[in-house]
Amino acid sequence: MKRWVAVTLLGTALGGAGCGRTTLGCDGTSEGCENGADAGADAPAASTEPPTQVDLLFVVDNSYGMEPFETTFAEAAPLLVHRLVNPDCVSGDQRITLADPTASCPDGLEREVPPVQDLHVGVITTSLGGSGSDSCSPRWPSWNPAQDDRAHLIGSLERYEGDPGYRGLGLISWDPAGQQTPAGSASLERVLDATRSQVLAAGGAGCGYEASLEAFYRFLVDPHPSNGVERGPCFDGDSSNACAVAVGVDQELLEQRRVFLRDSSLVLVVMLSNENDCSVPSFNQYWLGLQAIDPEGKQVTLPPPTKVCESNPNDPCCHSCGQSPPAGCPSPAPGCDASELEPDLDLPNPRCFDQKRRFGIDFPFPVDRYRTALTNTTIQDEYGESLPNPLYASATDNKRRTQDVVFAGLVGVPWQDIALPSSIGTKGTLEFADATEMNQRWADLLPTNGDPAGDALMRESIGIRTGQGVRTKADGFAYPNGYDFDTEGQSLQYACLSPLPEPLPCLTSSCECYGVSDDPMCVDPGTGEATDQRHSVGAMPGVRQLELLRALGENGVTASICAKQTVDPEVQSYGYRAAVNAIVARAARSLR
Repeated sequence: MKRWVAVTLLGTALGGAGCGRTTLGCDGTSEGCENGADAGADAPAASTEPPTQVDLLFVVDNSYGMEPFETTFAEAAPLLVHRLVNPDCVSGDQRITLADPTASCPDGLEREVPPVQDLHVGVITTSLGGSGSDSCSPRWPSWNPAQDDRAHLIGSLERYEGDPGYRGLGLISWDPAGQQTPAGSASLERVLDATRSQVLAAGGAGCGYEASLEAFYRFLVDPHPSNGVERGPCFDGDSSNACAVAVGVDQELLEQRRVFLRDSSLVLVVMLSNENDCSVPSFNQYWLGLQAIDPEGKQVTLPPPTKVCESNPNDPCCHSCGQSPPAGCPSPAPGCDASELEPDLDLPNPRCFDQKRRFGIDFPFPVDRYRTALTNTTIQDEYGESLPNPLYASATDNKRRTQDVVFAGLVGVPWQDIALPSSIGTKGTLEFADATEMNQRWADLLPTNGDPAGDALMRESIGIRTGQGVRTKADGFAYPNGYDFDTEGQSLQYACLSPLPEPLPCLTSSCECYGVSDDPMCVDPGTGEATDQRHSVGAMPGVRQLELLRALGENGVTASICAKQTVDPEVQSYGYRAAVNAIVARAARSLR
């Protein structure tokens, strides 16, 4: 193990701004946030005109194990684009697709949304490097450039071998009427192919500390995204170089944003991730939260938390033993006999899990940062300065309406928990609850008023969970989301499993099922026996993404990354079609 550098600086560098996680924003409780931004939010003035342009941003987790999910998503993403530019003609249960986006629907049917004639599509990944740590940086032993895509559009990255896109910036433009300058593509086939190609190009070599929320923030909102992060002094005269320091301004990203984002468009952010968000600030000493392996490949462990953290992480005297005790708390603090945790209590893979209880610090940004970014006209930068929010700062009087910024998350949550009852027991159908219906379900998915999530599958845990609803291998494999098993401390228990159309053989020891494993992904659902093949892929609870969805209310679309089935493409429950339906339905509310 290797000790932290200058851990005593934590009290200054991490104290105050952003250390404690704000669960929902608003007032920090579950009340008052379910229907969107709080009443006192700095919301933009409403416009009476619906948008005619759509700016669609896909945020794709590109960490290890995501390729099977990306393969399914590579069918859904073009489908969503197609449904926006050539919407189905619908009436009741009847639905038909026309070949011509400009054709009129047959009598008695109408387009589910007005056909979009001006559309931008961008794809970014969740990999933003290590926030100043050695993890996911060129200093890391297993460094890969895909671990720090800096939220640049995939079409602009060096590793992307396809068309560089509109104006060479990596974005995809649908513009059959030539309204843009220069004109975008009039070939729907090319637009759909490019969307599919960029999703698949995300790959699975990215950073395992997914900054899924910060990725969209950096691309759409960050007023001065940095060119990189270095370690430097924490204050004038400091010689320790123990703090993360932003370097320069990423002009390439700002240019991509400038062209991608129009003044009064409908902005759709669609996220695909099989793990919880781990968006750690790239300044001060927050980088320590991701410093799990040093450049020599040795494990780095954090200092322990004070003893009270175990029973009550919200206690004012719960802090890291690397920090000075807050006023009124005992010194030396109980539990701080050791200078660092034992290695098995701080393994690298689950570093971002349950941090306040395990380490005395919540390193990621508060979730409210992202609610504010999607709903308010002003934001605060890392210096505390209030600045115009690029999502709502417009050179014209036709500002974007709050209702026209929509966030959809396909994340780790059992589809059974968010499906309408009528579609749970029927094989060929799946329909997700809308924001109003979700108000009755959040207590099952997220901690509420101090109580744990009602569904045991949604409780983050390394060890086997306890309480009603927990299943172990002894209970069999009849339940579609598997069972809790001995993770050996290397990962969290799954929230849900997504079936694969065909088993994938495990040929190397890096694969979970190599040599036969008790991992529920390796169980053959036909026999209930463990195999050396992956029969499904798993997702961990997407707690922070769901917190944002709960806070956004009507501006959020909740979906599961775990598909109901991936075998029969002829029925509505296939792949991510239910998610596409939910996103189109929400888009219709703005576009009409």
